[in-house]
Amino acid sequence: MFCAKCGKEINDRANFCQYCGTSIKLTDNELDDVKGSSFAQEKKADILKLKKCLEHFGEIRDVYEKYSEHWNIKRELDSLDGCTFFLGVIVCGAILSFLGTLLFSIFVYNLPSSVGLFLTLALPFVFWFLGVIHRKKKKAYIQNQLEDIYKIIEQHYQKYEDCPLAIGNTSPSRIEEYINLIETGRADSIKEAINLQIDDEHKTKMLRLQQEAADNARAAASAAANAEAKAAKSLRAAKAAGAKASEAEQRSWINNRPWG
Repeated sequence: MFCAKCGKEINDRANFCQYCGTSIKLTDNELDDVKGSSFAQEKKADILKLKKCLEHFGEIRDVYEKYSEHWNIKRELDSLDGCTFFLGVIVCGAILSFLGTLLFSIFVYNLPSSVGLFLTLALPFVFWFLGVIHRKKKKAYIQNQLEDIYKIIEQHYQKYEDCPLAIGNTSPSRIEEYINLIETGRADSIKEAINLQIDDEHKTKMLRLQQEAADNARAAASAAANAEAKAAKSLRAAKAAGAKASEAEQRSWINNRPWG
């Protein structure tokens, strides 16, 4: 704002003019205008800071995308628990070993049944062991890739002095979200935009989990209904077969009974 006496620009929160010493007394409306103007300036300043961040970190956008891809792979590997992995490999190994043993015995020579049984039971565990080794190697490779990519991001982050964002929030796609949240009025500052983006991610995740649960419930209900329909169909077929058998037995008795 400006001093009413000397006309020079002074701080919005000043009580006296630093140039002429005039006391600054504002009405309530003038105070609201000053606060609103200061608030708008702070928002513009935050947007400008974010746009500068976007320009800087956008230079390595492909690095962030590569990091995100590797992170998703790591999360998928971590989500596959040991029991599921064990059962999956064992089942696939059993099928492959059975087919391999069967084809080998057909096209090469007849294997003794004990040897075929041993191969069918042993090979799945061999597949499981090899699968465990491959999984560990893949996880180690992905982890090393993540560390190397993070070093690149960290070096680029250190080049930006007084960055208003933590390194974990410097992804260009996230910065674009922060700018949009402030420009659309959903957030009033960088801090609010970050918290709001976290809340949005959490809500999206919960909605996705609820949708998956609902889809699983519908699939289970559909499977139960199909099983019930098949059971009812089998029961009707059994009753029809029983009725036909009874009718055939009755005819046989009539045809074969002694007459006289």
